[in-house]
Amino acid sequence: LALGTWHHVCSVWDGAAGDAGIQLYLDGRNETIGGNDAGDATEVDDSAANIAIGGGAVASQSFEGAIDEVMMFSRHLTANEIATLHACAP
Repeated sequence: LALGTWHHVCSVWDGAAGDAGIQLYLDGRNETIGGNDAGDATEVDDSAANIAIGGGAVASQSFEGAIDEVMMFSRHLTANEIATLHACAP
């Protein structure tokens, strides 16, 4: 990604444990993500934790940039819905 350029990022999780349930969209396009492709990651109950957008467990994992117009949905968005959100982004 080029520095100084805005990007539309969307992550969708269908509730399944492991990477198999996660889809990442960058500028409206579905992207392959690395990590545990076997989908055998241990699911952690984080229901009592606060949401941290742009932060990591340690300072070196924190996002260094600007985050604008955060949206959260209570359902899984389709690829078409994500493309429409991207098209409407400034």
